[in-house]
Amino acid sequence: MTEREELEYAAKAFILRLNANWKFVNDGRMYASITFYIEGEPTIIRWNPREDDGDCGRLEAALDIDIAWYDDGGFVVAQKEVVAKGYEFTLEQIIDYKDHNNDKQKARKHAVTRLAAEIGKAIGK
Repeated sequence: MTEREELEYAAKAFILRLNANWKFVNDGRMYASITFYIEGEPTIIRWNPREDDGDCGRLEAALDIDIAWYDDGGFVVAQKEVVAKGYEFTLEQIIDYKDHNNDKQKARKHAVTRLAAEIGKAIGK
């Protein structure tokens, strides 16, 4: 999955929880432009949870994503418990810190966005 596809699928999962609209924008920096309607008035934000800590935190909260840190192994796991058609299972993404110059927060943002993208991709099927 490309970074653009990842962002698009993550936005799809995010907006379904928030009743909003979105479009993809690339003006030198890749982001999704999300329009929320608050009391009928549009509010537009630039959104990229792979780059912005706040966007990542809102995505985690909206999709009930859990984070587990494994410092001894040097990786972060983003997890989501799912119940579908009577089955319970866990979706997860594991990201190694060293893939992000040992930046734990960058690894976290990548794991959360990738997991949200998998959720968004599944919704589209």
